[in-house]
Amino acid sequence: MPVLPSEIIVDILARLPVKSLLRFKCACQSWRCSIADPYFVQKHLDRATKDANTHRHRLLLSTSPLQSVDFEVADEDEYEPVKLDFPLKMPQRKAEIVGSCNGLICLVVDSDSIILWNPSTRDAKELPKPYAITGGCQLNYGFGYDSCMGDYKVVRVARPATSSDFASTMVEIFSLKTSSWRRIQDVDPRIVLFGPGSPLNGVLHWFGEREIGQDLSSVIISFDLAAEKFQEVVQVPDPDVVTLSIRDFRVLGEYLSISCSDFEDYAEIWVMKEYGVKASWTRLVTLKSDTEPICEEWMAALWYSKNDEILIDMDGIILAMYNPKENTCRILLVDDDCGWLESFVYVESLVSPNVNDGTN
Repeated sequence: MPVLPSEIIVDILARLPVKSLLRFKCACQSWRCSIADPYFVQKHLDRATKDANTHRHRLLLSTSPLQSVDFEVADEDEYEPVKLDFPLKMPQRKAEIVGSCNGLICLVVDSDSIILWNPSTRDAKELPKPYAITGGCQLNYGFGYDSCMGDYKVVRVARPATSSDFASTMVEIFSLKTSSWRRIQDVDPRIVLFGPGSPLNGVLHWFGEREIGQDLSSVIISFDLAAEKFQEVVQVPDPDVVTLSIRDFRVLGEYLSISCSDFEDYAEIWVMKEYGVKASWTRLVTLKSDTEPICEEWMAALWYSKNDEILIDMDGIILAMYNPKENTCRILLVDDDCGWLESFVYVESLVSPNVNDGTN
């Protein structure tokens, strides 16, 4: 029987979903070595993220237990969430999703433990504890990939509960390569961050406000994971341009995105078409009550589909796919009981948080 060249075998394997590859690792030693090879892991990741026909993206919901939704499934009326086992065989505890990058999820558990987790392979790593904080603080996190160093990094920003004395805002960074935390340059405490940082091209981004005397100015703050420095990207659109309340900020496709609402019957999604250029903010979507449903509290644009539809999270209760061309919303999932606090898109990958521990 003729034997296929190894490069052809690798190319075939790179097209397969993670679930199949995990089974094939048990089939023979040579396949196990090939699938565990860093080159193959990267090749598989590149195909999953860049090939529109792979359908390897999932949505993680911060329910209890955590759940995953395959929102790319074709021709299905039911999008049944799949319950996921909590990582590291921990008792089920309150988990906050604070980041997603290359198939790895960053969780903060009980405001104390930080875990990097691949829900596709079930590999997980509990990080060493960061520096202890005394007194009340607002904590903001970010998680992303430093391509210059080939390193995954977690950023924690600890801001004093009150800024009247302008005490410093402490910034710590965790390197997966060194498995250690470092304290870096502090941030002006007059800058208030909201939510977790969103990664785009090796840079984390937070929506925030800068205190200027008695006034507040909305800004987007960035953190370069390679240079490990903060800077102000640009202000959000002026109030006379975006007249609605900004309810969510994140990365949508290749753009920074804000979602706005008037809390009743009108909502918009804006994207920054040219990075760092304030004038490039462009209204992408307008939702009105006749489109229904309309969010009551907040809305988040999560994902562009290959058909240019937009996956939208409304109030942590409804998942819908919005078609801009037809101005219609297709409901994928409704949870009237408890809903979810966070929703993050992740890609199925073989990337391991234990890559430096010899356990991959």
